[in-house]
Amino acid sequence: MKAYKTILFITAVFTMMGLIGYAIPTDGVTVGSVNITFPSPQEVMQGQVEYTDKPLVDMDQVFFGKEAILRQIEEAQASEYIKMRRKALSHKYSPTYPNDSIEWIFPLFEALENAREHKIRIIHYGDSQIEEDRMSNYLRTAVQDTFGGYGVGLLPAVQTIPTSSFGQKCSASLTRYLVYGTQDMRMEERNYGPLGQTALLTDTATFSFYRLNYSKTRPNTKYFNKITILLDEIKRPTTATLTTKGSKMTKTANVGDHSITFNLPDSSTRASIFMNGEALIHGFMVDGGETGVQLDNGAMRGCSGTIFTSINSESLRNYYTQNSVPLIIMQFGGNRVPYTKTDKAIASYCEQLTRQINDLRRISPNSKILFIGPSDMSTNINGTMQTYPHLPKLIESLRQMCINNDVAYWDLYGAMGGENSMTNWVNSNPPLAGSDHIHFTYAGSNRASEMLWEGLMKAYELYKMSTVNNQQTTANGL
Repeated sequence: MKAYKTILFITAVFTMMGLIGYAIPTDGVTVGSVNITFPSPQEVMQGQVEYTDKPLVDMDQVFFGKEAILRQIEEAQASEYIKMRRKALSHKYSPTYPNDSIEWIFPLFEALENAREHKIRIIHYGDSQIEEDRMSNYLRTAVQDTFGGYGVGLLPAVQTIPTSSFGQKCSASLTRYLVYGTQDMRMEERNYGPLGQTALLTDTATFSFYRLNYSKTRPNTKYFNKITILLDEIKRPTTATLTTKGSKMTKTANVGDHSITFNLPDSSTRASIFMNGEALIHGFMVDGGETGVQLDNGAMRGCSGTIFTSINSESLRNYYTQNSVPLIIMQFGGNRVPYTKTDKAIASYCEQLTRQINDLRRISPNSKILFIGPSDMSTNINGTMQTYPHLPKLIESLRQMCINNDVAYWDLYGAMGGENSMTNWVNSNPPLAGSDHIHFTYAGSNRASEMLWEGLMKAYELYKMSTVNNQQTTANGL
């Protein structure tokens, strides 16, 4: 039977049933001893209705009840949160979070907001890509402008790579030890301190600190009002005399001590410290106040990030236990790119990094770790500068290694534009990278840091929404 004929037949049947329903009375028709009933069209359409004296639905509760209203608000907020969460996770500069849980980073934002009441520190480890305070300088300014604080933070005892952020000098030629240096710069005790480098004071030395006024110097690093000297292996009482604005103060560290702290009378721009004694100097914290955020730059030229297990644990633990450090940034991989070409070599490097991450987490279990992978890097292939062929494989392996170890991964290579983007950065105006097709210029490091900060701030916006939602839920009695 054709389709239209089927439709006509069904229509005719329903029409006939409707007519019968209308024709037969509600109480039916009696034929002999048999009573015949047939449902009316209204009953068919409405179904069977039961009547009761009690209302089936509390209309006040449905339309005006507290719980119903709060439930609607909660659902609406959850919907907006989910939308923003998706946008934050898919943002082009967003880090990759463990289990795709952007909430992983929320404890960091909570700590940053609490920095308005007490000081916290972020330490940024990296290779030569962050030397001269590049990248760290932009991040420090951004985080201090947003959450409070000033001061350049932790500096090595001897600064061999001048920065545009802050000035310092040392009057003596102190012996330096570097965990990431050549073999003749290593030390048996492995007490390198949190920066992976230390200097040996055996007699006297004067350390000078002063603000710079370069065009690239940011205002937040020009001032300080607190200096802490990080010490280790004190062999005899070591004195430090700080001079600033014509005033002097002297303090002594004895055997077993690990620091000397000076609180300056006001925000200073210049100070000198004369020291006499015998001890290791791990560095100077040149900070601003008792609140806010300090971001410490731990540049390690030539390092691949596999040196933390070679630092005495106590030498690191003193820094992490004496300070609140909610975030450790590790920016490594570039120095391995030219040599880590095979799957086996890449896997071996990731295993080494896993050991470093586990060691840092053991020492500072409350710290989140953000790993910044290598940038795009070019090599000469058939006369043309091109991305190292194995670099994408290395980056994907680093990302997976991080996720497997509860570490967030930020893909600097992808943020730059991916394959062969380094050439574009070199040829941009102004240049964002140097002619070596490896290192960023000052403008390029700012651009890279700006992209990372943009991705992090998308997560912060989501954190603020979750905080507001929780406050509203609490206020409404849920």
